[in-house]
Amino acid sequence: MDENTVDTTDRISMLPYSIVHHILSYLLDDPISCVRVSVLSKEWFALTASCPFLYFHLNWVWSHVIFGKYWNEYIVDKFCKYVEHTVSRFCKQNISAHTLDISAKMKNLEQIEIFERCLVSVIEKGVQVLVIDVEYWDKNLPMFRLPNTLLSASSLTSLTLNKCELPSSLMVGIVKFKSLKLLSLTKLSIDEGVIEYLTKSCPILEVICLKYCYGFKTFCVQRHHNLQKVEIYYRSRLERIDVDAPNLGYFLLENDKDKAPYMSLASCTNLQTLFYHGFPTKSFSDFLSNFSFIETLSIKFSSHNTNLKLSNHFLFLRILQLPLDYDLEEIDLNAPNLHFFEYSDRICSRNFAKLLRKDSSVAKRCMKCHTQSYLDFQKLRHFLDKNSTFKVLELDINLKLVDVEELKLIQSPPYKLEHVELEHTYDIRESSIYIALVDAVLWCCRPRSLTLVLYHFTGKGDVVKYTYEKLLQQEDEGQTNIKFSLIYFCKDDEQHFSDLNSLLKALSLDQLSCKITFIKEEARLKNVAGLTDGSGCTTFDEIAARVYRSWVKAFDVKALDFELRLTFSVNTRSKFKYPPLKEGFHGNVVCVACVTGTVSGLVSRSLQDVTRLFRDARLRISEDYIMIYRMVQMLHLKYQ
Repeated sequence: MDENTVDTTDRISMLPYSIVHHILSYLLDDPISCVRVSVLSKEWFALTASCPFLYFHLNWVWSHVIFGKYWNEYIVDKFCKYVEHTVSRFCKQNISAHTLDISAKMKNLEQIEIFERCLVSVIEKGVQVLVIDVEYWDKNLPMFRLPNTLLSASSLTSLTLNKCELPSSLMVGIVKFKSLKLLSLTKLSIDEGVIEYLTKSCPILEVICLKYCYGFKTFCVQRHHNLQKVEIYYRSRLERIDVDAPNLGYFLLENDKDKAPYMSLASCTNLQTLFYHGFPTKSFSDFLSNFSFIETLSIKFSSHNTNLKLSNHFLFLRILQLPLDYDLEEIDLNAPNLHFFEYSDRICSRNFAKLLRKDSSVAKRCMKCHTQSYLDFQKLRHFLDKNSTFKVLELDINLKLVDVEELKLIQSPPYKLEHVELEHTYDIRESSIYIALVDAVLWCCRPRSLTLVLYHFTGKGDVVKYTYEKLLQQEDEGQTNIKFSLIYFCKDDEQHFSDLNSLLKALSLDQLSCKITFIKEEARLKNVAGLTDGSGCTTFDEIAARVYRSWVKAFDVKALDFELRLTFSVNTRSKFKYPPLKEGFHGNVVCVACVTGTVSGLVSRSLQDVTRLFRDARLRISEDYIMIYRMVQMLHLKYQ
């Protein structure tokens, strides 16, 4: 083929239909692209017509991108015709739908009828995932009632309904949801007994979620062995929750009312995740005692509660979330496997998914704490003494002034931690306020590393210098070095610094938000092995010298004049200058260096002398050395 000839073969359309349809599914929320692809050729017209993913959202794309106008009845009419045309094309194909997702606000009854016809057509063809969110612009008009055909959708695996009415024949007809695994209902009117009837009609149902539904006072699930997850958010009166599901692992209840429902979950002995936010039930501790395998527990009572005691019963508890209503001094955590504890005033259901991911993202036992008073530092200090398992502390401070002198009157040594992260909620523009906060934190804790989250103020340098000095004061003089890392929130890269002056030079003067981490490192080993010629040594030089000397002594070689050689790899990426390595080369760039010495020299000479051997061997590696080394390698391979 001529080099100037462009190959125009359409190879994508030759792929199996399932792969092409998967590719097309990424265009579902972009109707313009869908139309453009469909007119490429007859082949693509057929492929788009048979795509089993039907996604129709009347959103900003239609009003601003397609028509460049605000909402009006003309736009809604065009949207309805697009839906009707697309569904009509699809129903002429000999396949069933995977997903039908409709979200729109209708202007009149005719538009609703179009959607109802499309919905019935797709259900009759067969559909697995159904998402319906259709309502009128006029709130005085009745909700859209789902057709009775829905009850015969035996292929449904997921059903999500929002602000509509259930089919009129639900309680008198036969429900054939034999494949349904997920049921999510939001802002629906639900009659008494419907929940129990639906769950009985869905034998393999795994997840049920009710969000702000109304009309029922009892949530009842009887003898359901496949149900694994239940979420209930409600604002109306709910009097009773009765769940008999031995394999239930996740239960969430968010209650805005001033009275708790009666709850019976005694058969759910395998429950692992429990979120209870609302009015406390009587004997809540007894209620918790039913669940021996709880791993994640989030409690937020709408009434004031100050004390909590967790007994040895919670052997598997790994994540605990409590509001500030509880007094830290009254919390007794006897949970040996607790991995993450959040003590916060920002507990809400929106953060649940993030909380569940926390267990895998935190490597060491961590406590996240919000403070609203300088007295909280005293309570935190006592709490850490009483619960000494935590190694990491994340502090979110929500106060402008801290009386540090009042804290210093309390003669208590700071609690040792591996890491502390300090973030401030208020918009601080004075370095003196942040310095006082650092002072209070370091009165409470003695961390091996400390991270400061600094937002928009120009005095970052003063805060950094003060923090550096305070961290050094916590350690023995001359025995600790501090290294730094700097991350700007608007950039992806992380910068590392070995001395304070380099960090201060790198700090921007344009008030960019950043995160600075101070890392304490033991300086004693390097001080002992420190070289007096002013050139210094690396940690590798010092450790290698120690290990090599110990190895020679351990073998007890009798021939003291015997010459030993030790080879080790050296990173030579920075050695190439003419030309340098190109960007994007990510392979290993190493060369072998060699240390030689007699047995007597290695055993009897000082540690500084042996360290110098490694340092000099490492520094001898140059670009010329690498070229000669490579040539010797090639000759060896050629003539071996």
